[in-house]
Amino acid sequence: MFSNVLAIILVILAGKNAFPQQHADADAVKTCTFDGIYRKDGWTIPGMPAKQADVKYPRKPYSNMPGVFGTMLTPVNPETTYTRIGCSRDNSGWLQIDEQPIAIIWLFSFDFEGRVFAYGIRFGLERIENGVRRDAGMESALVFYDLDGSGHFALKKSAGLPFPDFMPDWVKKGADASPRK
Repeated sequence: MFSNVLAIILVILAGKNAFPQQHADADAVKTCTFDGIYRKDGWTIPGMPAKQADVKYPRKPYSNMPGVFGTMLTPVNPETTYTRIGCSRDNSGWLQIDEQPIAIIWLFSFDFEGRVFAYGIRFGLERIENGVRRDAGMESALVFYDLDGSGHFALKKSAGLPFPDFMPDWVKKGADASPRK
């Protein structure tokens, strides 16, 4: 009896080692995470109007940051594209760059004492089938930040909503702190 039980245990252990449920560390899936994407010369903000006068709704206080105001703008072209940079779905450890067709839902500017430091957009992803834009059934949001007051919105971050989560130091220090005087 004991030898039968021992034989069964050996078969189970041999099977477990022959067909492991988890990959070895060498085969571990690599992750690809980042909080934002920096571009020294600044990003082109999709749908950005040529002038701040293209206001859809007037400036209102933004409740999450005292002294910050948000202004909803009318996008120049609500159907546009943006440069999407993200983790490749097909190749672990690779970044992928695509031009993604989008339909802009909201476009905001954010300022503190009149100094615009961020733009936020909420958009629907689109796909192009036979030359026709179609809704892809997904929405996303981005926030673009001017980190140094230069007028270049160099940091692009994905967001749940198109609202800033921080205010760069130059904005709080005042106009004198900006290199663009």
